[in-house]
Amino acid sequence: SSGINAEWPLRPGKLKERAALLDFNEYAAWRKSGISFEVRDGVYDTPNRTLCSGIIKMIGGEKRLARGYWGDIVCSPFLAHGIYSPLKEMYEVRNRINVRTASEVTEHNVMSLIHQINTGK
Repeated sequence: SSGINAEWPLRPGKLKERAALLDFNEYAAWRKSGISFEVRDGVYDTPNRTLCSGIIKMIGGEKRLARGYWGDIVCSPFLAHGIYSPLKEMYEVRNRINVRTASEVTEHNVMSLIHQINTGK
């Protein structure tokens, strides 16, 4: 397939082939914690329950309510705005490591979109 999938942690060699700006460590940290974009002074000790829902499951022969996240977290949030930039400086590499992270590229791209919406330019 041509997209990023759950097998990436097992095959980090595909990372540079499909998304040059996404660092494997950044992607792996998201897969482990679920946190993709951290604010420097932020504290992340409270779970985000906005996508939590309940389903009825058979547990031990009884119907019980089970709460959790039942969606798809295969694709990382970096894909929306963090793996491409029209700016060459976003692709700068030093010592075989990207100077900018996908989070930084995402921030730049989203701010550019907001600027375009606000100014029409």
